[in-house]
Amino acid sequence: MTRRKAKQKSKSTKKKASFSYQQGYWRSHWLPSLLLFGLAVGIYIQSLPYEFVLDDQMVISDNKFVKQGVAGIDEIFSTDAFSGYFDEQKNLVAGARYRPLSMAMFALEYEAFGLNPIGYHLINVILYGLLCIFMYRVALIYLPRYKSSHLLLGLAFLSSVLYVAHPVHTECVANIKGRDEILSMLGCVALLYMIARYLAGDVVQRVSLVDETHVAQKSSNKKEATTKRSKSDARGSILWIVGAGIIFFLSLFAKENALTFLAVVPLALYFFTKAKIRDYALVLGAMTAATVAYLVVRYSVIGYLLDSGIVINDVMNDPFLGMTAGQKSATIMYTLGEYLRLLTFPLRLTHDYYPYHVPIMEWSDLRSLLSLGLYIILGVVALYGLMRRRLYSFCIIYYIATLSIVSNVVFPIGTFMNERFLFMPSWGYCILFVYFFLRWLPSKIKNPMVKKVGIGIILLCALGYTVRSVTRVPIWKNPLTLNQAAIKVSKNSARANVFIGTALYKQALDEPDRAKKQQMIAQVDGYMDKALSILPQYLNANKMKAGAAAQQFQIDNDADAMLASFKQVAKRRPDVGYIHEYCDFLAKRGRHESKLVDFFLDVGYNILYKDPSTRNMQWSFTYLSYGLQISPNDERLLYAMYLWHRSTNRNDKANEYYRRAVAIDPTIAEKF
Repeated sequence: MTRRKAKQKSKSTKKKASFSYQQGYWRSHWLPSLLLFGLAVGIYIQSLPYEFVLDDQMVISDNKFVKQGVAGIDEIFSTDAFSGYFDEQKNLVAGARYRPLSMAMFALEYEAFGLNPIGYHLINVILYGLLCIFMYRVALIYLPRYKSSHLLLGLAFLSSVLYVAHPVHTECVANIKGRDEILSMLGCVALLYMIARYLAGDVVQRVSLVDETHVAQKSSNKKEATTKRSKSDARGSILWIVGAGIIFFLSLFAKENALTFLAVVPLALYFFTKAKIRDYALVLGAMTAATVAYLVVRYSVIGYLLDSGIVINDVMNDPFLGMTAGQKSATIMYTLGEYLRLLTFPLRLTHDYYPYHVPIMEWSDLRSLLSLGLYIILGVVALYGLMRRRLYSFCIIYYIATLSIVSNVVFPIGTFMNERFLFMPSWGYCILFVYFFLRWLPSKIKNPMVKKVGIGIILLCALGYTVRSVTRVPIWKNPLTLNQAAIKVSKNSARANVFIGTALYKQALDEPDRAKKQQMIAQVDGYMDKALSILPQYLNANKMKAGAAAQQFQIDNDADAMLASFKQVAKRRPDVGYIHEYCDFLAKRGRHESKLVDFFLDVGYNILYKDPSTRNMQWSFTYLSYGLQISPNDERLLYAMYLWHRSTNRNDKANEYYRRAVAIDPTIAEKF
């Protein structure tokens, strides 16, 4: 073979030169499309009979607007996402939540399926499969292609396979509420497709595939060059731009993450096309108009954009409460490193990253410093490839841009992190991973075996991801299986301990075997103790601690043990209403009245009034009042009320209580 022929053969293995929207897609790509859809369905078909879990209760099963079906859609679009659950806008987290598109779909599905989860799960699986096909379609248009690559060994297909199989997506597909992520991503991919249709496939691709210097081949003659220039000026119908604006508007209605495509789209145009200033102006103009329209609607519904002005004092809705600025920034950087770990080695997965599964970090911790170093390296590499239009640069910037909105760097999101937040950024990772082993490494090491080994690594990784996803999906079967899996990983999460305890508690209520029921209640109590050791003021943990004590009392009738547990709960969180409700239940049935009175006196006076470390005047009065409801003429309660009113300068009322107490026991003052 001559040197000239060898050179021509080498060139023939490189990418095709043009960005292209091609007709006849299905005729040429039906097999890879079918394989992607089949892989998605194969992984997630097992989720069809699963129950509603996690936030499914808030957005479907207990949401009054969704359960109105079509009639509730107007309320869904005109209220906060959780108003149908709480009966009001709670503003529990910064920025509130306005995601009406998925909830409107749930309302329509309620008309068809009622509260049978199978239909909802089926639609999630189908939408995910369609999303993966569409991602492959768009990847074929934008990403570099090679004449020597078989369709099933190309960059577009292999990266799509990795995306379909990646285990961090299981929450978004197997948990029905994850529909908002799927719809938002689907809309953003459709946005890229519509822009490609507008560009009409005649814009010359500019991305560089490897770190070699690529020199565009000159046209063989002037006529050919003139023809190419005229083609590069061709554009599709402006209706594609209008459609792009509409689909972007709908993506925002699915989830706010779509906002990051305001950065992604111009980057895609810059890296992959020779779009002109007019193209940028039209595309970004349509997207900006959609964004403004969305923000106007959102503001009119929510009443604010980001800050409601309400102070969030619940660590479950603001996990950074009580941290110094240094601790907060170090913890955020640690979570950013965890995202890279989850993408690369998705082994220890959990749905619960609440306090303090993610620990409070300091900048002296090597994990935060390592994460910072990795992101600095990524930033430098991305900047190096930016002016050279390297594909790896686009992937890194895409990943950082789409992750930014859920990173806690831009604004607080109400939790440290979550695997579902990688649903959009992981596309960039998958493309970069395949590109590295399929093209970049072989271009550096000139050995035919390198590419074969690279393909082997990609396929082995895809197989591993598939197996991990298939084994991960079953944990979403019901609340108990979900929380049993979470507690194995998130042992230091107060929320995970409460959730597994709550699931066991509900199961124990229906357990007919007395011994087994007692054993389950003991487990619940242990999980609550663990949660309270992490967050003593955690309201739900204190509620469940009281509930477990009441269930144990029903088994052994040990009122002293139950009230001792109630007392510790009241000391931490006197606002646990269950305590009064259950004590009132017992009192009305004439059971343990004297012990209940002693309990309310001890909590109301000794703990909440007398003890400076736990003093709470409002709840002291409430507990003393509870006691008087049971025994209106108990002289101890009357005298305690006298002291309470005197200390708050309510002298007339104080004198009234004093007279009543002394009339019953003239020596009562000596007992206090």
